[in-house]
Amino acid sequence: RVAHRLGVPVLSLDHQHFLVAYDLSILPLNLRTYALAMRRFVQAFNIRPQRMVVSAFYKPHLRRGYENVVQVGPLLRPAVRAMQPTRGLHVLSYLRRTTPPAVVEMLSSLGMPMRVYGLGARPKHGLLEFFPIDEHTFVENLASCDCVIAAAGNQLLGESLHFRKPFFALPEQKHYEQCINACFLHQLGGGDWVPVEHVSREDLLVFLNRREQYRQQLEQSPERFDGTDEAAAAIEGMLPT
Repeated sequence: RVAHRLGVPVLSLDHQHFLVAYDLSILPLNLRTYALAMRRFVQAFNIRPQRMVVSAFYKPHLRRGYENVVQVGPLLRPAVRAMQPTRGLHVLSYLRRTTPPAVVEMLSSLGMPMRVYGLGARPKHGLLEFFPIDEHTFVENLASCDCVIAAAGNQLLGESLHFRKPFFALPEQKHYEQCINACFLHQLGGGDWVPVEHVSREDLLVFLNRREQYRQQLEQSPERFDGTDEAAAAIEGMLPT
């Protein structure tokens, strides 16, 4: 309010305004219903920006009246932008602490080495190695993995797709924003998803058998999953010359 009164331009830069600006009609009915409800909460905090910049790994059509919204990819950390991807033998997994133990057992039965974050340091379990959160080690393991099996946070999805890593998403069934992310992952052709409460070993094996198809689709995609420069340009465009 003070900025508007003083005539200072206002720019919003965030992720959650995708609920306001994006056409989410491709989503299943339950997720559209959630998005509509949450849209009202986001609108309640509207700061009436002269320019709205939305950061997300997906860029669907904009809703009518929001055609001037600037869509940019994920805002990547310097450590991610500086890392060159390679292709190793391991799978990178980031799991929430609420992940059912049965899912951990499924992962251990897939016959591929896995580096697991999010569950804390634990003794090695078969081919599963558990790591404490460490930004440098995590980025290295992400950039050098074969593929990713993980929760469906926007930032992790964006970083994984930036490295062109096939992704199998495991959102919690009632974590609707992550389910929305997982739907757009599928639409992009970068992977697939099943709610973590319902995933089976067969679902995971199907993904692993199809991961080369997902990899090829990602490598052929013209999409840049790095919106850092575009976001900076939008900010600089608001500055006085």
